[in-house]
Amino acid sequence: MKQTVNKNELMVLLPLSLDYSRIENEGKERIKDFDMNCIKFIIGRMIYSSVVFVKATETEKYNHHSLINSKTWVKHIGKNYLEYVQLLIDLKYINRKSYLVGKESFGYGFLKPYRFSRVFAEVIQIKGADDLKSTTTKTSYVKKYEKPLIDFFDYTKFSIDTELAENDVFEAYFMEGKYPIKISHGEPDKEGLATYTYYLMAMKNMVKFMNGIYSFSRGSGKIGKDYKTVGRFYNPFARLNKEIRKHMFYEIKKFTKLMLRIVFHISYLIIYPVLGIG
Repeated sequence: MKQTVNKNELMVLLPLSLDYSRIENEGKERIKDFDMNCIKFIIGRMIYSSVVFVKATETEKYNHHSLINSKTWVKHIGKNYLEYVQLLIDLKYINRKSYLVGKESFGYGFLKPYRFSRVFAEVIQIKGADDLKSTTTKTSYVKKYEKPLIDFFDYTKFSIDTELAENDVFEAYFMEGKYPIKISHGEPDKEGLATYTYYLMAMKNMVKFMNGIYSFSRGSGKIGKDYKTVGRFYNPFARLNKEIRKHMFYEIKKFTKLMLRIVFHISYLIIYPVLGIG
C-alpha cells in the first residue's frame, strides 16, 4: 500500500502481533473521547526508541525498554496519557518500569509474547506531529552550497509502498528458517537479536525519512576563510536500504526512474557541450 505523510501527520511502526480491534473496543469502553491514534503513537514511539545507533562502537543496539519522558506523552496526547498507557498494561501488551537511575524517563517495553514482532507502517494524525520533523546540516557550508539538493527533500512529495518495502527488508535479513527468532529462557540468541535489530533499524530509517527527519553533511576541510569540498554528499536517501529505496516515489513517479532521468539530464548539460554536441 502506497503511503504519503502530509502536514500534521506522522508515520509510525506497529507490531503485527497486537490485536488492534481488541484495543479499540476496550478503549472506547474505558476512555472518554478515545482516540486510536494515541494508542498507535505510544506503540510507535516505543518501537522507534527501542533501536539506537551507538556512535562510539559504530553498532546498532536493541533496548527491551524504551526510555520516554512523560513530557512527550503530554505534548502529543494530553494530560490523560496515563489512561492510554494503563489500557495497554491492563491488556498485558506492555509494561512500564519505574524511573531508572540517572534517567528522568520511564522505561516502556512489550511483554514477551509481543517482542521481536514483524512490523508494519501506518500514517496517523497526532497533535504536534510537525514538531517531530527536522532538517539539520553539519556545517554552514553544506547549508549554503547544497541548498538546491536539500530543497529537493520535501517529505510531502515522497511516497512509498510500505508493504512491499517491509517484505523485502524482512526477506533480506531473515533467510528461510531464521524467523521467528529462537528464544531461550525468554531471550533471543545473539545472532537472532542482531538480525532483528538490523531489520528494525532499516524500518526505523524508512519512517524517519518519510517523516521528514533529515540530516545532511559533506566531508569538508576549512582553508582560511574558504571551504574545500572533500568526499561524498551524505543525505538521508543514501542511508536507506536498497530494498526500501526501490519502492519509493517522488511526486507519483517511481524514484529510481526519476533518478536516472536526473543523471541523464546532468550528463547532457555537462558532457555534451564539452563534446560540441547540442
